Amino acid sequence: GPVEAWRRWRRLLASTQPDILHAWLIHPAALLSLLPHRVPLVLGIRHSLDSLAGEKFLTRAIIRALAILGRRARRICYVSHTGRRQHEAIGYPAAKGVVIPNGFPVQGIPAAPAGREALHRQLGAPHDSFVFGQLARCHPIKGQDLLLRAFATVLANRSDARLVLIGAGTDAPSGPISALASELGISGHIHALGARDDVPALLSGLDCLVNPSRSEAMPNAVAEGMLASLPTIATTVGDTHHVLGDAGVAVAPDRPDLMAEAMMDLMARPVEERAAMGRAARDRIAANFSREAMIRGYAELYHDVAGRNVNRALR
Repeated sequence: GPVEAWRRWRRLLASTQPDILHAWLIHPAALLSLLPHRVPLVLGIRHSLDSLAGEKFLTRAIIRALAILGRRARRICYVSHTGRRQHEAIGYPAAKGVVIPNGFPVQGIPAAPAGREALHRQLGAPHDSFVFGQLARCHPIKGQDLLLRAFATVLANRSDARLVLIGAGTDAPSGPISALASELGISGHIHALGARDDVPALLSGLDCLVNPSRSEAMPNAVAEGMLASLPTIATTVGDTHHVLGDAGVAVAPDRPDLMAEAMMDLMARPVEERAAMGRAARDRIAANFSREAMIRGYAELYHDVAGRNVNRALR
């Protein structure tokens, strides 16, 4: 009950004597903002507000309440510049905001086209097929419907194209992806693989990553594709432009016609040009969004909040 939960909370504080409390998601952030303690508090905000209308009522209420509760925090740490801008627009204290993007392991990630032969064999696709891929769970916000409509246009012009969908729910036999693919008459060229534990290997077999999202904060899938040395096409949502830079192709959201044009343009480019795009993409992530850069960011944040060196806690 509430009394026992309160006692556990007091015992936890007494036994651990933390230097900092860092809430990584909004529900813990609200809880730690309400509970009595004197420990410096960092609130972690890992989403954007583009999809706020699609969230549960309680979630929307907590997000708005944190604009007031957040005044108790020492810092509010956002994963994206878009998220920071949006939250500060609804009242989150700007003076407490800091942005630390997600970081990605750079070493040991297989680079395309290392996995191309294995992927084509797994798909049963002809060797000369051009394989596009998306890495995302099945959800309207991820734009699979937009991608399938764009891909149908591509197929009408280039019958050698294939599309691989990696992510939870994409392989549902009677799900929205399967239904739309049938409606568009493109099921034979779609490979919905569902959730996988061999994502890096799969990415290294693609020819291009496509991210048609309607909303993002920090686009992890874009960064993962770029790390796999893939030419990447992505919608201009959230912090995608920060991640892509000049190393990918940006397309307006909700425009399957423009997405199709970008996909066909990429297919028409020489192999050497696409390979150079992929190398530039990998170099950009390694230089700007490495795991080491993220760790340095958190070390500086914690040092600032705690008032002393906390590098040892991050090793």
